[in-house]
Amino acid sequence: MKFSPALLARQVLLVALGELLTHTWVTAQEAVAGFLIGSTLGSLCGLLLWLSPGFASVVRPVMIAINAVPKIALAPLIIVWFGIGMEAKIAIAAILTFIESKARWA
Repeated sequence: MKFSPALLARQVLLVALGELLTHTWVTAQEAVAGFLIGSTLGSLCGLLLWLSPGFASVVRPVMIAINAVPKIALAPLIIVWFGIGMEAKIAIAAILTFIESKARWA
């Protein structure tokens, strides 16, 4: 990528106006909320799998099947279900975190 003075000026303007920091803050909120929700639900699911062999025998095949689905394929479905707002981004982060955290217990 070539250096562009116009691009540099645009970036400096975004920082100077505070717009870049505002968007960074919103993205950080979405990521942290999704991580907290996903890791909490994943930990609870893992605990249930550990405590209940009956629950594990029923849920484990479903978990393996869900883990086989490409994660990027879930994004369009989540956008259809939740829209394009903050909720969809939190849901994507939570689902990805949940899938990865419960995959460790399977």
